[in-house]
Amino acid sequence: TYDGGGYVISNLVISSVDDEPTGLFNQTSEGTLIQNVSLTELVVRGRSQVGGLVGQANDTTIRRIRASADVEGAQAYIGGLVVSALIATIEDVVVQADVRSTGTSDTDGYVGGVVGYAILTNLRNLDVTSTVRTDGTAAGGVAGLLIASSMERADVDAVIRGKGDALGGAVGTLSTPSILSETNVEILDVNVSVDMVVD
Repeated sequence: TYDGGGYVISNLVISSVDDEPTGLFNQTSEGTLIQNVSLTELVVRGRSQVGGLVGQANDTTIRRIRASADVEGAQAYIGGLVVSALIATIEDVVVQADVRSTGTSDTDGYVGGVVGYAILTNLRNLDVTSTVRTDGTAAGGVAGLLIASSMERADVDAVIRGKGDALGGAVGTLSTPSILSETNVEILDVNVSVDMVVD
């Protein structure tokens, strides 16, 4: 368990050239609780699994977090706060994030302002302002992909840039039986660029 006690972590720079999960916490599991901390002017650079706070959050609760982050990965899965969440809870968070994948192939995966992708995860009480850029499969102001997950009580201002198949103000790809409720999305700008080659 990590309880920040309301402390502020400022101007932290994290950089990795490995393919392992990258974040303030690379991986969490088995009932981990992270709460009550603010991250300001956080910069994270990595390759395939890059998140501001946590790389892989498995069986983890993240709550009462404020973060302003600039997160960039070369490919695959990128999240402003968390890369991947499995059987997790993310609640009472305020996130301002510039999140981008710099890869160029369709295998660049899922990119989200809060979480790259989430499975069996509950997201509640979110205040998100995000700019998300990718040439990958899916991107969303909150999440690139939600599978069997729920999101409730969220305010989202999003700018989305990409060439992927699924770009959304809140969620790029929503897989049943996921649920969205009480979610207000203001899509500031969505720019879909399609490259077509005809033989």
